[in-house]
Amino acid sequence: MIAVLVVLTQPVVADSFVNWYSSPISQSPPSPTSASWKFSHPAPPVSPLIPIMRQGWDLLVRRSHGKFTYKEYGGGVLHGQLEAFRALRRGISDYAICYGALEANGFEYTKALTQYGVAAQNPLVTTRILAELAPRYFTPEFEAKGVYYGASVASAPSRILTKKPVRNINDLKGLKLITHGIPAETAKYYGYTPINISFTETYTALQQGIVDGVIGVDPAFIAFKLYEQASYLTLVDIASGAVDLCINRKSFDRLSPQNKATLYSIQQPLMMVIAKKAVSDLSKRANAIYTKHGVELIIPSPEEMKQWNNIGLASQAPWVSSCKEQGKDCEALLKDIEQLKQKYNNYTDDALMDLAIQKPVTGIISTYNP
Repeated sequence: MIAVLVVLTQPVVADSFVNWYSSPISQSPPSPTSASWKFSHPAPPVSPLIPIMRQGWDLLVRRSHGKFTYKEYGGGVLHGQLEAFRALRRGISDYAICYGALEANGFEYTKALTQYGVAAQNPLVTTRILAELAPRYFTPEFEAKGVYYGASVASAPSRILTKKPVRNINDLKGLKLITHGIPAETAKYYGYTPINISFTETYTALQQGIVDGVIGVDPAFIAFKLYEQASYLTLVDIASGAVDLCINRKSFDRLSPQNKATLYSIQQPLMMVIAKKAVSDLSKRANAIYTKHGVELIIPSPEEMKQWNNIGLASQAPWVSSCKEQGKDCEALLKDIEQLKQKYNNYTDDALMDLAIQKPVTGIISTYNP
């Protein structure tokens, strides 16, 4: 077992991410039937995620020998951020970016990442964990809503970007903050007032003084240039989140065995590429970008961090209670996540990508086992 772990934690190639895109296409017989899907999402043109998604879909087309094609409908043309599930169930879309954590109910397990301290620091680790735990926890929630769960890519832990400094947890009291995916009841533990405004309107809300700041992630802060309107960034990991990919059940069931296999084989490596290129790598460059634009980076002292940790862990209580009311064991989910965080803590990004390619998790779609 130790030998296996040693092998897996070493990169197999210089860059597994580039290698995945450029690897030779299999000469196996193509599907006897064709499929053409609508890929929909609400993301604006500045989103760093979508260009990588397109690359993944283009690879899907090549690997299917042109038997699987797609047309992209972005910017909310087919549906908004909260309408993906309905659009998929009605056949308006075949494959869509969806957000289980933003749904009002039925996604108690999926909302685990919105809790303080749950996600790993490395979004690639969290992305692998989401895949491994999907068959037991997440797949049933999505399928109960009438869609197939495809995959998820984890965001980096959230930070606090504000117009005036938040140097300790008491400075949050009374602030109006835009939050996305963080449960509203969490706010009472920190003292801020949650404001529900879409990310595309966040810049204007900051500019006009409608809000005092936003709890979010570096890729979004940078893509929307929010640092132009808020000059203080508190480096505290309030929560995390994920972008989910959902599939129209009838569309998948109609695919040929060859096209099903091709689609399934693409998804987990693609999530790793997004986690690497659009989340992890961008986050590593973020502090330099903030500093260049005059943003003050506020790092809490060890004593202040104890207070953040105490409040953050206490804020999990409403979620755990809600899970119990719905007959779900979210405490067991937290334990499983912690065990997998320890398991993958020392894995390199390349090793995690290699796992997604060579040892993808099976059973994520309950009706299909490759």
